[in-house]
Amino acid sequence: MIKAAGFKPSDHDPALFIHLSSHSRTLLLLYVDDILITGDDVEHISLVKQQLGEHFPMSDLGPLSYFLGIEVKQCANGYYISQTKYIQDLIARSGNRTTATPMDLHLQLRPIDGIPLSDPSRYRHLVGSLVYLTVTRLDIAHAIHILS
Repeated sequence: MIKAAGFKPSDHDPALFIHLSSHSRTLLLLYVDDILITGDDVEHISLVKQQLGEHFPMSDLGPLSYFLGIEVKQCANGYYISQTKYIQDLIARSGNRTTATPMDLHLQLRPIDGIPLSDPSRYRHLVGSLVYLTVTRLDIAHAIHILS
């Protein structure tokens, strides 16, 4: 359906589709059942939403404010993105508390260190969520790498 509407897949991201015309550009980002549509031609965006709505049940949530755990705010000089809500939800789900103690830069964890976890899938889920957090928080990438 998306390709039939004139969109072509991006060479850089399989979830991103691009529609180019002589006077506009429309981008469609698709993730499971979430769609983000943006571009410089409001009429074309409306047409795309109408066409998709004829084939799939859709809800228009208005201007972008939250998508896949990323908050988006428009400012006078551009956009501001953060994952504050994602972090708060992650802390609440994990049942852990935060600490200001930085990780030792030369820390090396080994499989024989510490006591084995009773449920390692919980740890893997938490680390995977932290990996996604590095989208906006590059400052924690090294620590997350060590944990993973």
